[in-house]
Amino acid sequence: VVGVRFLGEPTETTIEPAVILPRLEHMKISRTARGWRVVRGDGQAPNEESFYGENLQVSGNLLKVDGLEAPDDIQLVADSAQFHVIATLSMRDYLKGVLPSEMPAQWPAEALKAQAVAARAYALSIIRERKSAAFDMDESALHQVFKPGNFSNARRSEQNKVLAILTATQSVSLTE
Repeated sequence: VVGVRFLGEPTETTIEPAVILPRLEHMKISRTARGWRVVRGDGQAPNEESFYGENLQVSGNLLKVDGLEAPDDIQLVADSAQFHVIATLSMRDYLKGVLPSEMPAQWPAEALKAQAVAARAYALSIIRERKSAAFDMDESALHQVFKPGNFSNARRSEQNKVLAILTATQSVSLTE
């Protein structure tokens, strides 16, 4: 399991569905002294609610966080006046977003296999180092670029290639 942090440490974020059929609302979420402020709506007739606690779970299909495609389940974790936006994923789902983000899925299969093995080894190493942290990895080049849209928006043949490579390399590991 990999906890991936999106967007650094914002004080406010907008979460919206990526597909609006029919018109669905977005949520603007901010941290308050005792919890969370959630404003839902399109700006015309906002609906404001307050939630108390350190964490806030948001689930939905085709989510976007500040315009970036995100996994379907994310958690907002308080950190003082700011918060982390974290998605908890299986290693396979994490690598589906990393592999085509770190190198083009059109590249030769053997190159992609090497990248998959290296990406998995790097992720496992960082997870061990950060076992007491709120999240394991950033979605940026700080750790490994993780953009789920690079997989989900790819052609079916590229998706199948990435999935086949992840399956073929799942038991391959690097040793120190």
